[in-house]
Amino acid sequence: ARRDCFVTDKPIITRDLRLMAADGTPLAASLFEPTARTGLTAPLCLVIINSDAGVKRGYYQPFAEHLAARGCAVLTYDYRGVGGSVTGDVKNAVADAVEWGRLDMAGAVTWAQQYIAKLPVFAIAHGLSGQLVGLLPEPDLLNEYLFIAAGLANAQYWPKNERMRRSWRHTGKVPMLVRTFGALPRGSFGNQEELPSAVAMRMVRWAKHEQGAAGVEQTAGFDALTAPITAYSFNDDEWTSPLAAGALLDCYPNARSVHIPMTNFKAGMEEVGHHGFFALSGEDQLWPRATEWLR
Repeated sequence: ARRDCFVTDKPIITRDLRLMAADGTPLAASLFEPTARTGLTAPLCLVIINSDAGVKRGYYQPFAEHLAARGCAVLTYDYRGVGGSVTGDVKNAVADAVEWGRLDMAGAVTWAQQYIAKLPVFAIAHGLSGQLVGLLPEPDLLNEYLFIAAGLANAQYWPKNERMRRSWRHTGKVPMLVRTFGALPRGSFGNQEELPSAVAMRMVRWAKHEQGAAGVEQTAGFDALTAPITAYSFNDDEWTSPLAAGALLDCYPNARSVHIPMTNFKAGMEEVGHHGFFALSGEDQLWPRATEWLR
């Protein structure tokens, strides 16, 4: 499917497509491309937006259109068991968070490498996908990473008066909800959509470990990544504290990383939270930071 979109008076073309995960599983995806109306004969780069857990790719569309209107080709996609990549009931979906990184994200990277030869490829990782990067077989295939509200979920990265509540969420609440409903209901772990049970329980395992996925899975990608990482965290984020964001960067010891903690005042917004960077309300204050990063 192809449709013309107009963003800031500049047309872009959006295509819905299917890309293949590393194991051949089809994933729903969308590609946003600039047209000649931007003054370009070809995109300047390709940006992969890697979703947070339980966030469908459509949530990132306004932001993707914003980047495309400024010369970037942008790929969004749904992990298996989420959005357009799930068939039937989520309760019956066969999906695991490890597969999201090792297979689904890897499939998006492979697709990106084949899109236009020698085009720079950048990745934006929202929330949980900051940990999924370390599950990639070859994380340095990408030029650079931008982490948004990405951090470790362990309770120790929160003030002492909050640790018991957060620990209970991992050890009691989420497992209880999964047993009761056969999937993790919306909002239980910051997820906007239901999550398959295996995904939820894997996230719980990661949250219990002080190094998250890096400590549990022990995959080579965390040490292998040497590409630069720029990370933004926000003081009003219910799911990722600035301390947790810094701890995630420590899981990539060989990457050249920069952490930029943001207060609402510094962001110029009354509220950002965990998902607000990609909301339309962030267009004037936050989105220019992403375009500047791409430059």
